[in-house]
Amino acid sequence: MASTTKRIPMTSLTETVVCSALTMVLPTDGKAPEWVQLLPAGSVQPNDGRPGWSLKDAGAVIVASMTAAPRGLLAIDYDHAADIAVPKGGTAPAAGWITGLEGRNDGIWAKVDWTVPGARAIASKEYRFLSPSFLHTPDRVITRIIGAGLTNRPALTMLPALASSQGDTMNPTLLAVLEALGLPGDADQTTVLATITKLKGGTSTATAAAIPDPALYVPRTLYDQASVALASMRSNLSDEQAVAKVDAAICAGKMTPAQRDWGLALCRQNPNSFDTFTNVAPAVFANLSRDLVPGFTPVEHAASGRLTADQLALCTSMNLDPAEFAKNL
Repeated sequence: MASTTKRIPMTSLTETVVCSALTMVLPTDGKAPEWVQLLPAGSVQPNDGRPGWSLKDAGAVIVASMTAAPRGLLAIDYDHAADIAVPKGGTAPAAGWITGLEGRNDGIWAKVDWTVPGARAIASKEYRFLSPSFLHTPDRVITRIIGAGLTNRPALTMLPALASSQGDTMNPTLLAVLEALGLPGDADQTTVLATITKLKGGTSTATAAAIPDPALYVPRTLYDQASVALASMRSNLSDEQAVAKVDAAICAGKMTPAQRDWGLALCRQNPNSFDTFTNVAPAVFANLSRDLVPGFTPVEHAASGRLTADQLALCTSMNLDPAEFAKNL
């Protein structure tokens, strides 16, 4: 059995569809009746063990039913196909169309415009009963008629009304939502909305907590830019230090000017290895350095002979006079 849902103000969250709850025996005189009874007045009790329903305000039910009816028509199908087969991908051809509803002392009656196959099914006694589909509140008050179906499985024999025993159920999607919220199937609208509001509040709090503190974090683009700039600065600084160390080693006579490119490559790749080399290498090229290195004087040579390669590199990088620097050691 299929079902539909819609909100009802105040009293409950949904209306539930019942199909095949009541039965009216169709005439057997070979004619499809123009008027058929859909609902009895007052209390409605099926004989299949389900709780009954009540028709408290026939006028309100008629107004609600026809207002919601597409183009003022409610379909009568076969075996409640619109409620059962259509949700599963099936079809629901009409056996007739309800064009009007009327409240009488004994309940609600419908005026029907039968299709040729529908009239033939009744005249040939292929179908003997008519069953309405209607909506009701959780306290089982009938609120709206949504159609009817020809059927041969009556569930109510208290009236000249028919119903097959399909039962009633809540919309399965809504039932799944209530289950996901941890609520019972009969939860009212207030409870459901309160639960959803609470969950939304928790989500907002969690989302706010997930926003990073701008005082502790920076955007990734800024971080990448800063990393590139820092790497460039370090590269430039390392290159300047390598040049200073190599030139200082040449000035100290540890290397010849012809070895400058080799010294730069070694110092840039492995500064510690270069330092080890300059620390143990004798100043055998001091005179050559004095002649080939511009601005190199004997005083500088004397001073440089007493300075280590690192000290000479420091003097070069800071534009210090090696001799003056040596005086302060």
